[in-house]
Amino acid sequence: MRIRDVVKVLTEVGGFREHLPNLEGWNDEEILEMLPDQDSRYDQEGGLGDMLADIPYKVKVGYCIYCDEPVSDETEIPAADDDVRWGEIAAQHYVDCEWIHTRAHRRDP
Repeated sequence: MRIRDVVKVLTEVGGFREHLPNLEGWNDEEILEMLPDQDSRYDQEGGLGDMLADIPYKVKVGYCIYCDEPVSDETEIPAADDDVRWGEIAAQHYVDCEWIHTRAHRRDP
């Protein structure tokens, strides 16, 4: 696979980054630098996806114990009335996540 093919795939990554949470926080140039120059997986169907999955996490990720979605590690829980911050956090969770709907069990759903 030629370098321009890799760049083309990286531009398409934007559409499926949610399936590769390890890519969060990396830009395309940084991702390209982390890919090996030569690898037999370049010639395999889905090989580039496998190599992208091998890239380490830049943003620390855990899993929500309520909805089991991969989420950024939150060390601070926003105030129950901080709608903007809760909206940002909700984007990482399953749509019916109990933790989000109850604002960390500090209000009724």
